[in-house]
Amino acid sequence: MLRTWFVPLLILLAAVPVSGQQTVPTDGRGEILNGNKYVNQALSMTIALPGEWHFIGKATPDPSGDKSKSSSCSGALCGGLRVNVSLGSRPEEHPTYTIFLGAYKLSAEYRDRQKYPLRRFAESMTLKSLGNKWIPEGELTCIKLSGLPAYRLYVRNRANPTAKGLLYVSESNGHVFLLVGTALSNPDILGWAIEKMVLGS
Repeated sequence: MLRTWFVPLLILLAAVPVSGQQTVPTDGRGEILNGNKYVNQALSMTIALPGEWHFIGKATPDPSGDKSKSSSCSGALCGGLRVNVSLGSRPEEHPTYTIFLGAYKLSAEYRDRQKYPLRRFAESMTLKSLGNKWIPEGELTCIKLSGLPAYRLYVRNRANPTAKGLLYVSESNGHVFLLVGTALSNPDILGWAIEKMVLGS
């Protein structure tokens, strides 16, 4: 059985992005090249982003640090986050776009898509974890990211309908990941950039 996404997406989908730059570990964080090219070696992921970007911090508190919870956890997503990072567009004070990225390394058992379909991961990491402030716009949709199967869900903020969220679940390099993009305006521009990402096997 798949465990639901550990922390509600309410935390990941903050309508007001964090300002300022925080220091985060470089392991799994990836790097930003030339201001707008995000590269994550752990996921074999490259995204050409609109405008100039900077690191904000982590996407979510990593529950693997809580030994009381991790000891009772069983399932595909219990090994701790291998990638846990957030980044935002400049200017830092009022970024239009933010990206939150979390990924888990899967054991061989959970890479069996006959037994554990990717859609089950996607439902667990998106629809079952939205919280009260975000409303789905449409259905969870099967798409391709860099030629690989993926699922996408559009959401809007209940209090601020112009704030949009774009949720993507896919897998790359032995990891399953959730990438959440938020846009205060022009979400299609961010969505186009995300969906042009390059992924490894």
